[in-house]
Amino acid sequence: MARKLIEGTESLKAIATRNEEVGTIRVGVIHSMITGLLPEILTAMKEARPGILVDVHPGQSVDLYQKVLDGTLDAAILVEPPFAISKEHVWRELRRDRLIVITSSTEQETDVLTILRQAPFIRYDRKHWGGRTVEGYLRREKLSPLDRYELDSLEAIVVLVGRGLGVSLIPDWLPPWPEGLRLRKIAVDGAPTRNVGVIYRQLSSKDRLVEAFSQEACKAAKAKELTLRL
Repeated sequence: MARKLIEGTESLKAIATRNEEVGTIRVGVIHSMITGLLPEILTAMKEARPGILVDVHPGQSVDLYQKVLDGTLDAAILVEPPFAISKEHVWRELRRDRLIVITSSTEQETDVLTILRQAPFIRYDRKHWGGRTVEGYLRREKLSPLDRYELDSLEAIVVLVGRGLGVSLIPDWLPPWPEGLRLRKIAVDGAPTRNVGVIYRQLSSKDRLVEAFSQEACKAAKAKELTLRL
């Protein structure tokens, strides 16, 4: 009951200031975007929308999506779901992460399919939507890698690959990556992408605030992409 009272009070405050950019929004963020893009978004929010406070909640796409649906979160930055999004929600794509094969710097083979067929494979967890993108490509190419580990952390995967414990097929997510690694990145022709975006409910009591956050997120993503190309 206390929780409902607090949420009701927050809703009343949001309605009272609906035409103003003042208030707090709860935003979920997948781990690979916390260091890669979130700092730029929060900096932009502080400079351009100082009245909006962003309460950050790290998590996995599957869980964050459900929390947006049940109203626990006002918005989330996550991997695009592998199914149609409800018309009650807005999806704005921020970036597309191409799939790449990563190996240790000592690996001599350059052919992607040969590497994936022969080397010990460190798999991106299939419970993740990004992991399902990887699995879809492997099935399409009729590849059955020699699985050694299956992990839900991209950072952990690249560390193990850098130690020479296997190869992997992962999204080329935004830097920074773990430092001190000796890796090779090999582009995968024709592979699908892991699409990352922001999702939020339309016509909520905080729609003005969340829309402002979404706009700044899109600007930050474009600016980051331009920076990486320079």
